[in-house]
Amino acid sequence: RKPLPLSTARSTSFDFTSGPGSPGLSPSSPSYSYGRRDSAYRTRFLLVRTSHGGGKEAYTRVTLPGGSGVEQLKRTIEKAMKGRRVEAVFTLPDQNIIESDDQICQFSNSQKIDVVFGEGAPTPEPVGDTPASTAATRKLSCPASTSSSNSYSKHPSLSQ
Repeated sequence: RKPLPLSTARSTSFDFTSGPGSPGLSPSSPSYSYGRRDSAYRTRFLLVRTSHGGGKEAYTRVTLPGGSGVEQLKRTIEKAMKGRRVEAVFTLPDQNIIESDDQICQFSNSQKIDVVFGEGAPTPEPVGDTPASTAATRKLSCPASTSSSNSYSKHPSLSQ
């Protein structure tokens, strides 16, 4: 199989000079097929502090998709922290509270953040994600004759 010939109508030069009918491109502002790459639309990896004390800190890495706002940031952290409700998010070490989407654009790669979790109930999960049989709704089905009449354990706290 032979390769297709290169069309003479296509330009094979990659110079950045602008002609009379072409848009002005320069090496400092590249153009991509998906648009110009901006700091607001790139994926960030955040380090969420999970514990600290005694001079040691522990972090969990969370992936924040590009173009996310403050509410999306909170939901992403809630999901990573197993449903604990997020009240406030702030950066480390300067401890600026994150309140606007513009602050997320200024995050560095592997930005360290800390989270204040709410004291109330965890964030409710969507209806489609809950399993059909949970521990709260499942009942133990044992015959009445074996449930409490026979105690096989000699330990006093287990025989009750």
